[in-house]
Amino acid sequence: MQINTLISTWDSTIANIAAVVQANIGRACGYHHNKTAKHYTNLAAVRAYSELLDHLESRDEGNDFKGLQEIFEHICTRYDVKGFDRGTTVANEPNHYVSRKLDDSQTYLTSNFIVVPGKLDLPDFDYSAFTVEKDVLEAIALIREELLHDGGPYRKRGRALRGTHQNWIKAQWVNGATYDDGTASCAKSRALYFTSKLSQGEPVEFNEIVNPGGGEKTEDKRVMASIFSTFNLSGQMNAFKRAMDMDDMEEISQLLNVELDNTVILLYVRGDYSEALSQEKQNLSIERTRIKNNSVF
Repeated sequence: MQINTLISTWDSTIANIAAVVQANIGRACGYHHNKTAKHYTNLAAVRAYSELLDHLESRDEGNDFKGLQEIFEHICTRYDVKGFDRGTTVANEPNHYVSRKLDDSQTYLTSNFIVVPGKLDLPDFDYSAFTVEKDVLEAIALIREELLHDGGPYRKRGRALRGTHQNWIKAQWVNGATYDDGTASCAKSRALYFTSKLSQGEPVEFNEIVNPGGGEKTEDKRVMASIFSTFNLSGQMNAFKRAMDMDDMEEISQLLNVELDNTVILLYVRGDYSEALSQEKQNLSIERTRIKNNSVF
């Protein structure tokens, strides 16, 4: 009988969205061929899930999730649910806490950017024809040194500018997996987004370009470099494409208006310090929230 008609029940007192949506309703979708199913469940939890999903999908073309905390709290309050899983709940009263994230509130603008071909077949190539900025020329030299190290260039995974003498550069070694996955956060999308805004004279936070992680702070970086190269290899063994090919290089070269090469280096230069933006971020270091996060996921 259940093969043709599935009747599911769920305790309507449970107000845990993940449990409700992923339990009977979720299991009833796609596991059999019956056309009729009746579910007795917590409708408020289902509606809360749908509303949050609609909110996220309306912003799926960007990476701006500002205000998500407020939306989360509003939806949980509106439908009288306690959270989206048994570890992330919404309390009745707000808590105040100081963020434990590494302080990256010191905010800088981006001065300019430059795109140059790698010219790895010419070890002594003179880049002074492209720029006279000392930091940029030194950054290019250090990046080329990594690519040409130990008889290079050759495909290599896990590239990095190691050593304190190179820590002032944030380097992104773009490979086949990170070049273009169709999202706004992939290397291609970010490069086009930032260069387009800068070319139009719009202010761009250097912090946003650097996107520091792993104990880094933007104030310690003077140059951010994205290195698109056929010699960068993804560490993901099962990646659809582990390294960029020359078709990719032709595409990014055209998009960034630079000479075709097997390596293209995009460099952003840190600009002036912004007191106003820094102060605004420092004011946000003390957060007010009703969300209690002890998620099991």
